[in-house]
Amino acid sequence: MTTPTTSVQLRRDRVRDLVAHGLDTAAIAHQLGVDASSIRRDRVALGIPSTSRDVLTHRQRQAVSAGARGLTIEETAAEMWITTHTVYGHRLAVIRRLGARNFTHAVALAIALDQVSADIALTTRSRT
Repeated sequence: MTTPTTSVQLRRDRVRDLVAHGLDTAAIAHQLGVDASSIRRDRVALGIPSTSRDVLTHRQRQAVSAGARGLTIEETAAEMWITTHTVYGHRLAVIRRLGARNFTHAVALAIALDQVSADIALTTRSRT
């Protein structure tokens, strides 16, 4: 007699398929409607290594991208629809996760780790 497939097993099978299609953890979590931490646990259980895109969260990548484009903390907060305090938090988390010395160093590391496109960093903000 076979045991019924659990929802965890079904999700892990789906995670394996989506990874094979090139999706990162954040995209898989969004598509399956679960938090990214459960997808990370599934990847570990399946023996699937994390991707370079998994280094930073989506919001951390947005904060670094804004910094790479030269936006101030206030401009970043307005663009992301969050408070300046939250932007500081995202920037600090990026610095810690990447082991950077400061935010400028974190931006350089994020570009090197393919967390932020170099094309975005070359785009300057408009002065209006």
